[in-house]
Amino acid sequence: FQVGDHAAARDLLERAVSLLPEESVYHYWLGRVFWQLGGQFRTDKQHAQSHFLLSAKLDWSLAANLTYLGHYYLEVENDVSKAKRLYQKALSIDPTDEAAGVTLTNLFLESQQQALAVAVYREVTARSNQVKWAWHRLAFYNLSINRLDEATVAFQTAVRIDPADAICWQGLARTYLLQGKHVASMKAFQKACALD
Repeated sequence: FQVGDHAAARDLLERAVSLLPEESVYHYWLGRVFWQLGGQFRTDKQHAQSHFLLSAKLDWSLAANLTYLGHYYLEVENDVSKAKRLYQKALSIDPTDEAAGVTLTNLFLESQQQALAVAVYREVTARSNQVKWAWHRLAFYNLSINRLDEATVAFQTAVRIDPADAICWQGLARTYLLQGKHVASMKAFQKACALD
């Protein structure tokens, strides 16, 4: 699967599922293979969805499976509320699940529910100091509403997690500039330029 040979992955996982039908992770990965294959394998309920549902039934604590089940309900069934619930559950299990977090907060932002998106950023960053996507988004939110001290902390945390993130360095430079910290702003901007 990881190298892109979906046909071989499908064969191996179908054999694994037939040998160990109670192993949730095999159903999850088989669902992922069907999802990657696309077309009817993604949309026909007997393929991706059935394996994601079976995996969830066998082990409700596999966050990545809940995320893909959320993708299914969002993209195939157009059931936004069910997708949101699944993304929220996935994040409650694993706050580092970037796909669940980004998709959920994008859905909140698209429906003009910015406060809910920000609540997710804050909850995730409170649970884990290593979740770059949430720090990144929280930093830009704080910058947009002129909470410069909070934006600085969030940008600094994001660049500690990923020092090669030129966008966060640019945001940090902008924040420093607005705070009147011109030398710090110049250094952060130079770092962003060196990465870009």
